[in-house]
Amino acid sequence: MGTDGQTAGRAVRRVDQHVLDRHMPNWSSADRESDEVRHWMWTEDQPRIWFCDPPNTGEGHVEITYVETPEPVTGEDDELSLGDHFEPAIHEYVVAMALSKDVGAYSSRHAQEFYSRFLQLVTGKIESRRHRDPRSQLHRVGNPGAAEADD
Repeated sequence: MGTDGQTAGRAVRRVDQHVLDRHMPNWSSADRESDEVRHWMWTEDQPRIWFCDPPNTGEGHVEITYVETPEPVTGEDDELSLGDHFEPAIHEYVVAMALSKDVGAYSSRHAQEFYSRFLQLVTGKIESRRHRDPRSQLHRVGNPGAAEADD
């Protein structure tokens, strides 16, 4: 977003704070303040807080898109707070998990197919191929850490 908040501005690039600290130790000093943001960064220990470079005067504008983590579902009557566009992915996941509980080559193969379609719908085609790769330790259905292990 441009500095006036109405027009398109330059792209703001993500940068590793440690790299910026090494190459420009004074990146956060007040004498570098600007309305225009060039870089943004965050740390894993504070995922809801992000920093910008150069420091903003308070008059600049940045347009962001983010994903909110839904509330956990703890009971049968709880509502799933996801958009309707996730319905096909949820269907594929539930069927994959149900089939993975069944014993047999038929069920196992079909569970993997449903799980692959789930990954395609949620993360994209390349990600699902990585999980199907037999060299990957994450290719089995039911691995609870499979979705975030490679991030």
